[in-house]
Amino acid sequence: EGTRALVTVIAGIDSLGKARQQRAHEIGALKVIVGSLTRAGSASNAEKLKAARYRALRNLTRNNEALIEAAKEMGARPEWL
Repeated sequence: EGTRALVTVIAGIDSLGKARQQRAHEIGALKVIVGSLTRAGSASNAEKLKAARYRALRNLTRNNEALIEAAKEMGARPEWL
């Protein structure tokens, strides 16, 4: 549920989008999302949860080269971005 909320909070391409992205990054969202994607999940709904995490990561890094690079440094694969 937290991932879905994050997707919603940082979604959008309005003028405040970059500010929302930066704030989410400052509170650790990028580290949490990338970390959750690099750990293997064994839950039966792991694929559904992974899809939400991918959406959150894409929303968080969309059109923001600094955050894309930060995500890669944390272990994000280019195809996730």
